[in-house]
Amino acid sequence: MAAGVRPGSAERLPDDESLFRSLFDADILGVVVADQGRVVEANDAFLRIVGATRAELLAGRLTWTSAPPAGQARAGQWEIEHVRRDGSRVPLLVGAAAAGAASSRAVCFVLDVSERRRAIERVTRLHALASALSAAPSADEVADAILRHGSETTGASCAVLGLAAGRDLVLAHRHRFGDAVDAPTHVPLAAEAPMPEAMRSGRPVLLGSREAWRRRFPALLPRGDFEAFAAVPLIGERGAVGCMGFGFSDERAFDAGDVELLQVIARQGAQALDRATLYEQRAHAARTLQRGLLPSELPDVPGLQIAAAYEPLGAGDEVGGDFYDVFATDAGWTAAIGDVCGKGVEAAVVTGMVRHTLRALELGHGEPAAVLRRLNQAVRRHEPESRFCSVALAHLTALKSGFRVDLASAGHPPALVLRARGAIEELGACGSLLGIDREMHLVTTTCELQPGDALVLYTDGIVEARRGGELFGFERLRAAVAAAAGRAAHDITGGIEAAVGAFAPGPAADDRALLVLRAE
Repeated sequence: MAAGVRPGSAERLPDDESLFRSLFDADILGVVVADQGRVVEANDAFLRIVGATRAELLAGRLTWTSAPPAGQARAGQWEIEHVRRDGSRVPLLVGAAAAGAASSRAVCFVLDVSERRRAIERVTRLHALASALSAAPSADEVADAILRHGSETTGASCAVLGLAAGRDLVLAHRHRFGDAVDAPTHVPLAAEAPMPEAMRSGRPVLLGSREAWRRRFPALLPRGDFEAFAAVPLIGERGAVGCMGFGFSDERAFDAGDVELLQVIARQGAQALDRATLYEQRAHAARTLQRGLLPSELPDVPGLQIAAAYEPLGAGDEVGGDFYDVFATDAGWTAAIGDVCGKGVEAAVVTGMVRHTLRALELGHGEPAAVLRRLNQAVRRHEPESRFCSVALAHLTALKSGFRVDLASAGHPPALVLRARGAIEELGACGSLLGIDREMHLVTTTCELQPGDALVLYTDGIVEARRGGELFGFERLRAAVAAAAGRAAHDITGGIEAAVGAFAPGPAADDRALLVLRAE
């Protein structure tokens, strides 16, 4: 029995008292005897766990509220949380066995499971970090997730993250670093400072106190309200891409577990930064290429309002095949809208060819159907087997009042004519797609746009916008167009976009193009 422990009663406690005494004396785990909730016997291990003194035990000041009720012979295991005198909480795993049906005493075996709980919390926070990183599309959002979730996981009071840019480390991201507003935003990678040193060496720089920082890096003193500091490089596939720094409110000795945790966060963060950087480069290339497939500006046509809208597919990191164009010819004006099958660079090449070939063909004049037949031969020569597209082509000729419209459609959804009073008409018999057959049956149809009337051209990404298994469809499109009767061209495009967005929110499964021409 441990020194100073009051002997127990003669009453037999467990069935094998020798085992109980062995565990009691070994002082490996906490052992306690409770009598109606009052602790009457305990070993030193238990007193260390709960932060109590033997004097408190002998004075009867320790109670055990979770012991089995008196008079019940049963065994059990459960977790409780003990509150120490200083207010700190200790999670305990308790195993108990009552002495017998007539006994008020219970024997309890107690383990401090703080480490287990901390391990569970650590895994949970690392999972939250991984989820936040996977959902962050940009490098800035990745950096913010590293700092926010990394601080919660490590218990850091503040954090900073720098990204390599040339010969500097750009410290553009901070978390709870309010007292360091005058801290530098650019630190040379050659500087004698914790984060550049971690970048150069590829290893964590651990400083257990501000004094340790001052001794090791006297040229750059610490900024911010922290005592200990850890700088850990972010090493991805391209090498060291940046460095994260965590400040801690108290001095500390970083152990192997701390270092492993920091490196886990750094590895996850570096992988996410690599992924986000690649995504941003891809999205930039897609946006640049897509801009080249659309007119930089729409022409100013007397008596005609022109508005266009384009919605890229997905998150905007892929190139779609939709396009529109409006340009002047000797006979008046040409408006076109089209949709190339597929997406990506291959579709963009065909889209660019179709749009620029169409402009060249219009120099030779001819009715829209004849122009599309010649365009079909060009598409077949360019991609004889793997690419096809739809195009609606309209010629607009100014009248004394309004415009005459001659339109032909090669596999494209029918154009809509919105009359000033709200009536809707379809225009253009649909022929076959471009690039499939050598000979095409196409028809040019004609109508007039009087002041207030509008021609609405669109791609199938509008009507095929999907919510679950339901399509937006032609009827909803007609209703959205009719609701904009009498309004300006840009209001018509805006109303259609709003209706589609309300029906199918979120990233578009296909790109969408709209072109509205309204007679004034």
